[in-house]
Amino acid sequence: MNMLLCPGMSSEYARIVEEKKNISIMIVQQVEEIFQIYKDIFEIMCEDWRNGRNSQYVYRIDRMQSREMLEAGYTFGFTSCSLNEESGVKDEQLRKKSGLLLLEWMIPAGTPYVLINEILGSNRFAYQNELLLPPFVSFKKRKELPFTKKELEYRDANGKPPKAKYCLEITGMDLGLVEDKDKNFLRKDEIDFAVYVLEKLGSDKCISDKEREQYGEWKCRLQSSVKDCFKSVYQRER
Repeated sequence: MNMLLCPGMSSEYARIVEEKKNISIMIVQQVEEIFQIYKDIFEIMCEDWRNGRNSQYVYRIDRMQSREMLEAGYTFGFTSCSLNEESGVKDEQLRKKSGLLLLEWMIPAGTPYVLINEILGSNRFAYQNELLLPPFVSFKKRKELPFTKKELEYRDANGKPPKAKYCLEITGMDLGLVEDKDKNFLRKDEIDFAVYVLEKLGSDKCISDKEREQYGEWKCRLQSSVKDCFKSVYQRER
């Protein structure tokens, strides 16, 4: 579901082509339900935020594709982080990612987020001790950090060590401008086209520039509607 909140097709290429993830492409046919899930999660985050949230310092091992996010200055999708530096690190998880980007997040008090274990209680991923940030959280890149000795031992899907490490400081929510509120992304022909493109990608078939552009425009309309929805929730909860 996070893939649909990232711009362009770099996230799809990383997950489907490079990492060979077993992604159910047909889930895109339930995009209206996905949209509702986005909204429900953000409402929970805002409810917790209204009741007060402490500042946090958290850690994330991301893909190098997230350099686009660093340049944009805001999170594209829901972003999971670990409260403890090595609590979420397992070798098999690292080897599923193509290119490792290490991030440390400074989260000020009052930022919307949820603590996963508070919501799920006992679960098989409880050891990761995760915090989940919403999309459209703005941040500034404070500085590049040196790798620890342990981090230099991490290996990605290609057997390569991490390529970069940064400290990021959250500055607020980037919900000010909604470029397009049209809901055409929910039309059957639009959804069928998105499924068609992802099926071609999963079958290693060539995707034309026009198809890539049309798919990107479909995602932009979805993302603008999500942003508009989040803006309404955020303003209501303030």
